[in-house]
Amino acid sequence: MGGDNLNISLIEKDSENASCLINFKGNDIPKDSKFKLYQKRSKKHVKEEDFGTTLIQGENERLEYIANNDTEPFDYYLVNIEDDNLKLFKTRFFKDSKIISKSKKSLRSPTIRNTDKNIRVSTKRNQLGEAFGTNKAKKAIADIERNRIDSEKLLENSQLIIDNVNSKVENLPTKSEMDESLERVTPACNPDAVDPMDIYPIESIVNKKLLKDIRLDDLIGDNKEDIINVFPYAKEGIIFEKINQFNENTPSTKWQLLYFTSLLIFLFKNKNMHSKDKLLEKYTEDNKPSDTLIDYVLSNFTIYKVSGAFGKSKNNSFVIDPRNEDKILCYIICAILQLNGFFLEITPLAKELNLKPSKINELLKIIGCQVKNITQTQANALSLDKNITKSNYKVATLKVPFKVPVLTRRGARR
Repeated sequence: MGGDNLNISLIEKDSENASCLINFKGNDIPKDSKFKLYQKRSKKHVKEEDFGTTLIQGENERLEYIANNDTEPFDYYLVNIEDDNLKLFKTRFFKDSKIISKSKKSLRSPTIRNTDKNIRVSTKRNQLGEAFGTNKAKKAIADIERNRIDSEKLLENSQLIIDNVNSKVENLPTKSEMDESLERVTPACNPDAVDPMDIYPIESIVNKKLLKDIRLDDLIGDNKEDIINVFPYAKEGIIFEKINQFNENTPSTKWQLLYFTSLLIFLFKNKNMHSKDKLLEKYTEDNKPSDTLIDYVLSNFTIYKVSGAFGKSKNNSFVIDPRNEDKILCYIICAILQLNGFFLEITPLAKELNLKPSKINELLKIIGCQVKNITQTQANALSLDKNITKSNYKVATLKVPFKVPVLTRRGARR
């Protein structure tokens, strides 16, 4: 030392003259190595005496040096003696340090293998794709993983899921309830009937209360011409034939059912009217049904609308959509089967209603009838023209035991 007196001074640390002590496990560091100091500051205000988390990184041609110290305070000092001046520099000691060979680092590949046998093969395959795949492949892998359902979590929460589902569906109708609530195009049938007349009883075609509104007792004894003039539709076809076949000994319910069938045929033949007023104009004074009967068939066999404003007459309109058209035809067919001994000729009815026989045939299957070619015995009983080809002339019968068709259970197709 230069003299007896020694001047001692403490040099406070700052961000520009920071000093560090690092032990790289006794290794000599080449002089051409270059080091840089990195500091991570928090979002809050940083005091000058606190550097925060610090990282030292250095390198040369062969090696890379890394050291860090997150919490170590400045409890160490560097000493520098020049002449009679002794300077003390507060510093920190980096305990965590490591040396990495650049040659091994450059050869290191991503970890894609896993010795855990519980890891899925798909997971390992995805790791390969994430490491070496194209951007498109990586995006696809990410989408799959994001949308993957964790079965273990589902298993853990299975009871909760079941309880939630049960609470949501407890008020939903059952299949049988839905079938019952679904409007049929056929009258209600009795699958347990032991007699054909009970399969589609008259009461299911037209209810008893409405039958009472069809008053024909005073007409039954009259001549046929007067009776024909009273029916809505009776100038030709099946209604005309039945009026001539019936007499005063025929049960009144069959006369009433015949009248109701006539009313349905009249509605079907005037299905393009779309207005109650225009429909009523088609009747005469003699064959005009009661308002009760008209409103019943319109409300049950059409999409019927009644609208009007205060002080104005009501406007009644109706539309017969395909479903209601099938419904009218099914009720007509069931009524004719009751009136005709559960036997029906397809061709004459199709001609009378201006329909293709295939349409009538389809509805007969919905009702549950057996459709076959006419036999020679039946042809002789009906006095059919000999030129009629029996293979093209079909008839339908309704028999017991009766098997309810699926279409009857679920309703006809639209």
